[in-house]
Amino acid sequence: PAAAQPLLLVSEEEAARERAAAPAAVVARSAPQPGAPTIKVLAPLLGSEPLGNPIRIELVFAAGPDAQIDPASFRAQYGALRIDLTNRIVARVTVERTGLKVDNVVIPSGNHRLLLRIADTRARTGEVELRFAVQ
Repeated sequence: PAAAQPLLLVSEEEAARERAAAPAAVVARSAPQPGAPTIKVLAPLLGSEPLGNPIRIELVFAAGPDAQIDPASFRAQYGALRIDLTNRIVARVTVERTGLKVDNVVIPSGNHRLLLRIADTRARTGEVELRFAVQ
């Protein structure tokens, strides 16, 4: 099955392009919209230790009481270059209203940043940024 094969989420070439990119300008972010969905990261457990491959990504989505999560709105982008990783993830797993889980993810060694977004049926968007190192 496809799930048994490692998912190369970020290629060596993409990681190298990200490292070579000039530091991104500071992007002003507005405060979350009232009632916007939230994304809770259950895995990977992020701390001071570098992660080892393969990595498991598990997210839980929650909508406000007046809306539902729109699974089709899920987006995943890599680094300052905002390389779109969404199709790589959704080709492997189904994004549910409650979240997603993908196992056997491989990411090159180094420091990485993922921006994850989800919207609800009232077009409010929630996002979370993951910063982590892979050994």
